[in-house]
Amino acid sequence: GDRVVAAYRNVAVEDDFRTVGCSDPDDVRDPPPGMAEVAVRAVQALELEHGGVDVLVGGDGRQYVLEANFPCYFPHAQLVRRIDVAGAMIEHLLGKVTR
Repeated sequence: GDRVVAAYRNVAVEDDFRTVGCSDPDDVRDPPPGMAEVAVRAVQALELEHGGVDVLVGGDGRQYVLEANFPCYFPHAQLVRRIDVAGAMIEHLLGKVTR
């Protein structure tokens, strides 16, 4: 739709270029200013209703969209912080049906 339901920070793996999903509830939080809009626009550019967006934040605070994914893995937010992402998807789709 037009909103971010959950955002979380992936943690860097030591001596590796990859990251892993968070396990600390403090890593699941509201996105930094402007990032929610960037994420929503990235998913909308793909003409999707739902997606996951990987955003890299540079040392200067500038945000770079790395990719937008669908399907995407969203259970981290549900498991770590109990944010009902699946429920938000259902609400969004039901709202479209009633319109």
